[in-house]
Amino acid sequence: MTSTRSRSELSAPARAAGIVVAVTVVLAILTLAFALPAVHTGPRDVPIGVAGTADAAARLTGMLDQNAPGAFAVTAYPDRAALTDAIGDRDVYGGFALPSGPGE
Repeated sequence: MTSTRSRSELSAPARAAGIVVAVTVVLAILTLAFALPAVHTGPRDVPIGVAGTADAAARLTGMLDQNAPGAFAVTAYPDRAALTDAIGDRDVYGGFALPSGPGE
């Protein structure tokens, strides 16, 4: 009795192993596609405002740049009202209203 199966056909276990390997590779690629962008996320040039004296605004800007370089784009405003208007107009996302002296 001759076999009708050709030698090029794979056995069932070999086909199953091939499918498992292919699915594993596809899942690994999908996992990397979603995981790698999360590695490089973080704030970049988030617009925020600072209202207060020039010296206080410069110190705050320096601290932000030192702790999170490139994370914030700081704009100085002369007073709290100007900062509030800028936030309302969506020129900045938020801000710091620094006191101009003790007791403020």
